[in-house]
Amino acid sequence: MSSLFDIEALAKQAGFSGCAALLVGVGSSAGVSGERPEAIATETKDLARDLVAQAGYGPSSVCVLLDNEATREGLFDALFALVETAKEADCSVLFCFIGPAIKLTGGGDAGVYLLPFDADPSDIPRTAVSLNELASFFDLIPPGRGIVLFDLFYPVEFIKNTNVLLRRRPPVHKSDFASLLKTGSRVIVASPDAERTVGRKPNFVRFDLASVPFIAGWSPDGTPGKPEIPFVEPSDDAPLTPRSLPATTGTLYPKVSSTPKDYVEPEQEMTFALELSRIAPSGTSAALVIPFAKGAASTVLHASVSSTSFVPPNGETWSATFTVGRDLTTSPERWEFRARALGEQPWYSLTITFVAAGLVVGAVVVTVPRRSALPAGVVTSGEGLQIPSKPGAARLVMKISSEPPGYKIRLYLDGEQVGDAIPWAMSTDPYFSQLEASSSVEDLHAVGVGLWADLPASVTSIIERPDLQGVPMLIVSDTAIAPFEVLRLRPSDETGPLLGQDRPVLRWIDDAPMWLERERIVHEVACIRPEYQPPDALPSAALEEEDLRARIPSLKHIARIDELDQLLNEPGVRLVHFAGHADGNPAKLALQNGSVLPARFMPSKPLLREGRPFMFLNGCRVGRARDATPSSQANIIKFLLKFKCIGAIAPAIPIQSGAALEAARTFYAAMIGNRKSVGDAMLEVRRLAADPRTEPVHRASLMSYLVFAPPGFRLCFEPS
Repeated sequence: MSSLFDIEALAKQAGFSGCAALLVGVGSSAGVSGERPEAIATETKDLARDLVAQAGYGPSSVCVLLDNEATREGLFDALFALVETAKEADCSVLFCFIGPAIKLTGGGDAGVYLLPFDADPSDIPRTAVSLNELASFFDLIPPGRGIVLFDLFYPVEFIKNTNVLLRRRPPVHKSDFASLLKTGSRVIVASPDAERTVGRKPNFVRFDLASVPFIAGWSPDGTPGKPEIPFVEPSDDAPLTPRSLPATTGTLYPKVSSTPKDYVEPEQEMTFALELSRIAPSGTSAALVIPFAKGAASTVLHASVSSTSFVPPNGETWSATFTVGRDLTTSPERWEFRARALGEQPWYSLTITFVAAGLVVGAVVVTVPRRSALPAGVVTSGEGLQIPSKPGAARLVMKISSEPPGYKIRLYLDGEQVGDAIPWAMSTDPYFSQLEASSSVEDLHAVGVGLWADLPASVTSIIERPDLQGVPMLIVSDTAIAPFEVLRLRPSDETGPLLGQDRPVLRWIDDAPMWLERERIVHEVACIRPEYQPPDALPSAALEEEDLRARIPSLKHIARIDELDQLLNEPGVRLVHFAGHADGNPAKLALQNGSVLPARFMPSKPLLREGRPFMFLNGCRVGRARDATPSSQANIIKFLLKFKCIGAIAPAIPIQSGAALEAARTFYAAMIGNRKSVGDAMLEVRRLAADPRTEPVHRASLMSYLVFAPPGFRLCFEPS
């Protein structure tokens, strides 16, 4: 038996390379029962088999969730894992949902919702998955690399338990899928008639690739100067008319160059040049799969530009037409267009979208940094990470990457790499365990000496240079590799300090851009502090909130998951403080009525999308993570930084509640009262570990806080 979708044709058209797929089959959500669950499971498994047999997928690259595995939370976790896969240079990703869907009309929750296994008919917006939420994932994937397949049915039995006004039609219109189409993803839908029920023969309006590719050419909405993609809006009762896919295809690779080459200033004009080649240029990941009608000697390829940070000079249009021959020669061979940088922004970008035969065949995103936002000596590390090195920022940067069988360390001083990458093979977990067991200054120094001895001499000789004493240092890695904050400098010298007590030590992750803001004005602050029952009660957490409220009287109080969900919709909050328990290792935040995974903090929510808050997560082990597990499950810091947060603080080990209170008090006193930077404020917290008045049991906790923030970054508090 073959799956509904024509996978072989789809793979050829989309030009898959390095693919990953998530297939979700739901036949047993609330009110949906009978024969349908077995049919959906079979169809989902058939699709998985076809991807391996017909499209070259590896069996391990296809993830399948069926029924009770396909909960809302499980679906989000798997989607985030899928998105992380897409960061590979040439990887396309495919998502397929086979199951029930409904459309809510009217009010703020209007829209199309996919119904996971645990959907609640009395609370669809919070228990189902909206297409807007789904689009937030595909917004993180480069345009043209996401494929979304839907095989939907209208769950009549489910609707009987739903006390909201519903459209008596499954979603089959262009407007229903607008949020997904705007991400540049290709969307293909197979939808039945409105009254399909359990046990009835499916009556599909087929939109698989063999009949109507990409929903008859639905694609991102046009922008001024961009050719409109042909589309005929169907009526409520008429199925879409099938259209045949062109018989053959060819692949071209776009190359974009610019003058000036590397940087731009506000209001400066740049010239961009687009060329199309049959050979992939170095560093190019985008591929355009050009369709040719049967028997045609050529086809027409439209290129159009859209941007929110560039504008075309007066009188110029941002579109061009190429004639592409069967031999993949193009006329013209080159297209030049001009663009003016609009206003003061740290980055300027534009997207070139390509359309052929009514289909979006690919897109290229071009990003240019603003020169004045990037001082001399900028380090480019990982995927787009920009590390400023001007005075007050990090002069010394240590980037650690996992390169089996061990690690490689790269050092940057004043923006220039020092020597070659340095191999480093060791297990660092014992140092966290030793730090956790420390109860005296001597214990901390013993951990630091051991870590110093394990580091290559070529690394320690730079870190402990006298001229770098007291200057900020930035450590870049995907997870917290080791507690470098307790690294003992100059072990042969009895007065040698711990690294984190000598200078501000900050961190970042190696595949997310670092925000270039030097300060953030804060009007609104939220404190997440659950009330726990004995023996889990945390009186010190209540004092944390009390101390913060004394400094910020308008502080918002959050305790339960539903209150957190409300907070996620508030774009004005710029600082979120968590004071409570964190479950597991790595940790999940424990709220009053349950724990939440990192995936709860969805990048589509206004708090992250617009607010980009700073997060102080004062709970055990929140700063730790696992390399091999998706960040949506086991790396909350990476998750938050990658998806919009400007910075975060969290401890790497289990912490004493009294130390957590002291750390929060000291940090906010330094930052709010004395206007210190985030790094300098945490420096004062770490120095408490050496204060003879500090309780011994608190010393390790105070040294375990990791600060993820741009060097020199400050939070400036103003009343709302």
